[in-house]
Amino acid sequence: MINFTQTPSGTEPVIVSATFDVPTGPMFKAWTHAKQIMQWFGPSPGSLIDASVDPQVGGHWQFVLQNDGEKREHLEGMYLEVESNQKLVFTWSHIVEFSNGTREATQCSKVTVLFTPVEQKTHLEVRHEAIESEGGRQGVGRGWKACFEHIDGLYSHSTLVES
Repeated sequence: MINFTQTPSGTEPVIVSATFDVPTGPMFKAWTHAKQIMQWFGPSPGSLIDASVDPQVGGHWQFVLQNDGEKREHLEGMYLEVESNQKLVFTWSHIVEFSNGTREATQCSKVTVLFTPVEQKTHLEVRHEAIESEGGRQGVGRGWKACFEHIDGLYSHSTLVES
């Protein structure tokens, strides 16, 4: 298991960081290719129903968490900055669309992901800011921690499927 640091639960911004035993190129690819994102993002690996990404400035991304006829729940946003193998900055909103046509959405927050080479490894830092509530920040903090654990598990067991 990786050693990671995280800001105290509920604080603004939420920052999670760790050094992974993988070069920055493959780590950046894991964040910018839908097939790879689906392997590590979410409460458990493989929990996303669908993912689409267009990692260029102005491009959109969407991760579908649930779509069962009653409701469709997803995360979505737009890329604000993309520096290959170095940095991703994107907006983030949690959307729930119900079968009766109503829709709930969180205010947009902002995520910055920094990929810093350390020898043949990558120091990864996720900074998630402008989250409205303390409860939201706590949930996001738990979520990013789980994602880091999933990424570590995929790389440490060499099971990440290339695409």
